Amino acid sequence: MSIIDLKTRVVNTDVKVFALHSGNYKQFNSVFRTSGRIFLDIPGVTFERGQVSNDPQLKAKVARARRMTQWYRARERGPLPPQELAHYQNTRMGSSLSAAVGNVKRLYEEARVGDIILVPGDGLFSDVLMGEIIEDPPAGEDRIQLEVYQEDTIPYRRVSWKAFPLRANLSTDLSRSLSRPLAITNIEVPKLINEVLQFVYGNYIIGNSAKHYFSGESYQDQPYAPVHGLTLLSALISAVNADRLGDAQLVRDLDIYRMASHGLAGVDVVSFQTNFASPGGYRLWANSPTLVLVVAALVAATSGCFTYDEAMAASVVNSAAAADASCMIPIQDAYRGAMELLGADKFNELVCVNQDAQQNVGLTSGVDVVQNPNYVDVSTAAGTSTPAVERGTR
Repeated sequence: MSIIDLKTRVVNTDVKVFALHSGNYKQFNSVFRTSGRIFLDIPGVTFERGQVSNDPQLKAKVARARRMTQWYRARERGPLPPQELAHYQNTRMGSSLSAAVGNVKRLYEEARVGDIILVPGDGLFSDVLMGEIIEDPPAGEDRIQLEVYQEDTIPYRRVSWKAFPLRANLSTDLSRSLSRPLAITNIEVPKLINEVLQFVYGNYIIGNSAKHYFSGESYQDQPYAPVHGLTLLSALISAVNADRLGDAQLVRDLDIYRMASHGLAGVDVVSFQTNFASPGGYRLWANSPTLVLVVAALVAATSGCFTYDEAMAASVVNSAAAADASCMIPIQDAYRGAMELLGADKFNELVCVNQDAQQNVGLTSGVDVVQNPNYVDVSTAAGTSTPAVERGTR
């Protein structure tokens, strides 16, 4: 039995997105990039994990770190600033110091594992580091030592970088949100959060909606070329909707072109976008994760690597979801229901349309097929004769 792995990230509905500057003149950008560790410019600051806001000396610690930063930047000219926190206890809490304390609380307390961090580079044509906070380092191991600050270490958070788009490729609003003066800011606009998730994960589920991208990397500026992919995806949307809504009879006797133009192709679809700026692809966004995931599985099933019987027997999984994701049970049932509705003849017709789409735009499913015990990456080799390799060697 073969396995169709959707590898679609399930994102928490309360995910937060933060824009973080990498120090004065972006001086720590390369450290962020290569080490996967992010931090604020606060040499010598220490605090107990989970007790940042409750630390009665937090203001004094941040005030001392600001003085130390100035001293190091001045190349250690002049006497060493006082090290006793008592010296800073009565520092006036002006707007600058208040903002600095707020930055510490935001990065080291408010930001949680699973939240997204954006780090802009220097200029419009530099890349933006986009990653996910993946863990809190063990106590005692959560500090980084930088040459510029000698023995004054800095607390950090661990990040897994996921994407590196050019800032010029971001929307104007998202790009502007990276230019705010605070060291770290929370991006709260839903439209911008969705844009970030698209860059970071590509395909994802959040709440009751999901997005999936079907790329067409070999599009060659032929106006008619995207039509095969549009037909395939529209017909599959109709088939999945017909089955899950109990309206199978409405499309069972239609050919695939009438299925593609049926009203069911628009049910629960928020947006169906095509963007072929050579190259490009198709993006499906729907208020039904089941619809999106089953369509993705069916694109893989009709790519030419399965017979109808093999596709019917395939198991649909999602390696990017939690191990106890019960949502995969209805996905499997919906996949089998759509396959039964299509039948062998219509399935074989869709294989031909899929292969036309592969030939014309390089359509890929964005999912993997695992053929026990061998592995074929359909997302990069759909419709091609690719030698199977052991899972994990790609």
